[in-house]
Amino acid sequence: MKKAAVLITLILSLWSCSFKSYSTRASSVDEASYLLVLSGYPKKIEGVVVRVDNEEFFYHKVFSESRSIRMRPIKCQPGLKYVKVTWNERVLYEDEVFLGNGETRKIVLR
Repeated sequence: MKKAAVLITLILSLWSCSFKSYSTRASSVDEASYLLVLSGYPKKIEGVVVRVDNEEFFYHKVFSESRSIRMRPIKCQPGLKYVKVTWNERVLYEDEVFLGNGETRKIVLR
């Protein structure tokens, strides 16, 4: 009786694993890249303007690297971007950066 129960259980478990069954998954990855502007100083910087290509983003506060979790990244399309960061009419960072799909680039202001 035990052998019959084990045999039935074995047959049912193997029957559920069919060779012809398969599954496909499609994921919709959002084509976006992110820029994260951080302060290289121990204190936060207030009133920073970030210009990505022709769009301007104003940050009331830019936190240090240790508090990067509090910063919200700038979402933009992947590709070559011209980034300029100013504070009190001074240019803190100016460069062309290439952003890959899904990449988050950290810009540390020093």
